Amino acid sequence: MKRTALPILSLSLALVWLAGILLGGCAPASPAPRPTVGTLPTSTPMLAQALTLPAAAPSESPFPKNTPPPSPTNPHTATPSSATATPTHPPTPTSAPSPSPAPGALVAGSQSKPVPAKAVLSLSRGEYVTGSANPNEAEIAWMSRFRIVHAGGLLDPLPTDVIARLRQAGVQILLVYDWLPATYHYTDGESDDPLTQWLYDNRDWATLNPNGPFPHCTEEGYDWCEDYYFDLGDANVRQARVDYLVQTVHDLGYDGVFFDWSNSQFLDEDTFATIRETYETRHPDLPYAEAIALFYQALRDAGLIVQSNQGFRDAQAILPQVDYDMTESYGTTDETFGKRLR
Repeated sequence: MKRTALPILSLSLALVWLAGILLGGCAPASPAPRPTVGTLPTSTPMLAQALTLPAAAPSESPFPKNTPPPSPTNPHTATPSSATATPTHPPTPTSAPSPSPAPGALVAGSQSKPVPAKAVLSLSRGEYVTGSANPNEAEIAWMSRFRIVHAGGLLDPLPTDVIARLRQAGVQILLVYDWLPATYHYTDGESDDPLTQWLYDNRDWATLNPNGPFPHCTEEGYDWCEDYYFDLGDANVRQARVDYLVQTVHDLGYDGVFFDWSNSQFLDEDTFATIRETYETRHPDLPYAEAIALFYQALRDAGLIVQSNQGFRDAQAILPQVDYDMTESYGTTDETFGKRLR
């Protein structure tokens, strides 16, 4: 008997409820309104995109119209659906027919759930993306969706027709790659670029390792080069490099430079000990990070956009002198920086 008591009670209550409906009694209680979708948490504006869930009115298309791109600091937003849960009372013989329920309405006595408005993802222009020097059509289409594009290097820039297509698509800033502390002097007979040739010819005073060692080429097993390190503490070296970069960047059709190894932390490595000692001997009153900052400042004063790679590691000196700073993640690699925290 204990197992059948609950079904019998439920059936009795259902019959009482149905009788009330047929006799014009009270309609079932209105269900609680569906909660609306609030604003999503603000995310880091690396790729500033807006996510919109537009309301779908019966007479309107569910697809949103184009909207201007948001600023880099705008958070993702979500617009709540206009559909609500509305109870519908059964009509009486003397009343006019009830209107059709609104989209998303829950009809009393039915077993159906509220039908949500259609959600459409709208991707606006992103803020920043990196790309290769020789992109295919898919890569070009992807890079065209961003405001700032870092692709190609001083010695392997983007093709001029690709640059033209990116500009036409709305890309505002193009950044070219350069290696901040050093440059490769070719030992296999290939010609150096003009700046490297000047540096090599004046290596006794313009570089921090005129007679070696060449730690990067040695570590990477490059037998075709020697890596010479700019003495950025020397004002003449800084100015020569600024002059070369300003002219070259503009000739290539770019707006600025992305600098790799753009802080002083590499000098802490044991393999760079002699280079560090040479710099500190020559410039005891000018820390290397401050010399980098002077170089960046000169480039910006000359009209170039400057982006550093992990400039935050020398934040006080470097970040005030750059337009953008990149934070790379080595957490998913087995390379040197992926094996330790700094």
